[in-house]
Amino acid sequence: MEHKKTKEILEDAEKKEFSQLQEIEALKSKLSDVVKEKEQVQQQLNNHLLLHTKFEEEITLLKEQVTGYKRLELEIEERNNENGKLKNRNDELASEIWFLQREVEKLKEEKNQLETKQQQELTQLKDKQELQLRNELLEQKLSFKEDISHLKEQITKEKEAYHQLERDYTQKLQDMYKQK
Repeated sequence: MEHKKTKEILEDAEKKEFSQLQEIEALKSKLSDVVKEKEQVQQQLNNHLLLHTKFEEEITLLKEQVTGYKRLELEIEERNNENGKLKNRNDELASEIWFLQREVEKLKEEKNQLETKQQQELTQLKDKQELQLRNELLEQKLSFKEDISHLKEQITKEKEAYHQLERDYTQKLQDMYKQK
């Protein structure tokens, strides 16, 4: 019986040991799950920390942009004031330009009238000069015709004199031959 008891004790001990081994395996599995969960949580924390750092950097950049925008707003306001002044000056200049354009138009009209008058006078002078030149040319032509006519008469007289000389010479030659 003792042997039976010992055997039972051993079986109980083996059962307990088996049960404890199963519990240890279950605890190891749970520990592995907890370690995985811890790693996931750690990864999430790292991700959150990284996001937090990026958000802080982005906030810093946004603050700088806001400061820049405020400066731009001030600059825009200054430019708007300058533009208002320039617009007023532009309006004044536009008015001055309008009056100057009217004056320029009047001066152009006066210039055109003077040019027309000058052109007419020039045309009259050209016509007068042309007439004078024609008259002079006609007078020269007449003079040349008279000179030509006079020269033709002279040439005709000289030809007649030459022919007379030739006849006289021929006559004298004939008379000389006859006397011999």
